[in-house]
Amino acid sequence: KRFEREALSASRLSHENIVQVTDFGRAADGTLFLVMEYLEGESLSERLAREGALPAPRALGLLRQVLSALRSMPELQRQALAINTPLSAAGYVAVVCKLVMGNRDGERGGQALAEVAESLEVRRGGLLLATDPSTLAILWPAESVADVESARHFVAELQDQVAQRAGQLGARVRAGIGGYHPGLHGVARSYLEAQQAFEAGRKLRPDSVMHGHDEVIPQLVLAQNPILAERFVTHSLGRLLDPKVRNREQLLETLEAYLAKGSVKDAASELGLHRHTVLYRLGKLKELLGGDLDLPATRLRLQLALDLQKLL
Repeated sequence: KRFEREALSASRLSHENIVQVTDFGRAADGTLFLVMEYLEGESLSERLAREGALPAPRALGLLRQVLSALRSMPELQRQALAINTPLSAAGYVAVVCKLVMGNRDGERGGQALAEVAESLEVRRGGLLLATDPSTLAILWPAESVADVESARHFVAELQDQVAQRAGQLGARVRAGIGGYHPGLHGVARSYLEAQQAFEAGRKLRPDSVMHGHDEVIPQLVLAQNPILAERFVTHSLGRLLDPKVRNREQLLETLEAYLAKGSVKDAASELGLHRHTVLYRLGKLKELLGGDLDLPATRLRLQLALDLQKLL
């Protein structure tokens, strides 16, 4: 009866990503049979046996095709259980990680990170995928937005282990973390966000370990319209963009440090300068920018302009 019930359900499905069931029944000798359309090629299990793990973009592309064909979450769960891969119906938070050596991504960092990650406690249902030689993708089971924090905690543990094992080599982790989107349909979206966060973070805060997508949404939104973004940068930084301005690079460096650290003392420490030198440069910046650098609105506008300049 179960065979007949499943066969009947399958025969009612009609989608370009689902093999069509044309007939089913019981032969004269009692054998159950199922007639399906003939498709040339290989099955996913054969592909995995031949090539190993698929690159994440390819795997997620296949997942999107499957999701578009399935009408309900239970159907997807039955398909996943059939290949012994239980999925979290609530959803996942995607993380993209690379191993950084100095200022460069490690060429074989993906596999190395996967080995380190496997030594840690991974939440049940979590997936670790070395998507290419340099990249580790993590699908972290989540039930709500609050679980993004647990994914960040796992990345912090991964960084600690990498630092311990690397010793004086100075290797570290750089990770982009996507947002939480309910249901399995949100996996591809979270993975895309993780990639965007990684790339934005690499340009904006290259020394940081974690880059959350929600933290760079304003920069990403503005960067999608380069013309408006360039206008905003030009309006905000004004004469500071002129390459003829004397000591322009030093002034930009000082502005970034002051905005990031919040005080003259901390900015001077970050730059390795005397506080009087920083005060002098801040005076020059006020002349060029024509505003009060201590106003919160001004600081926010200038920080966003500096970030957009890096992204563009």
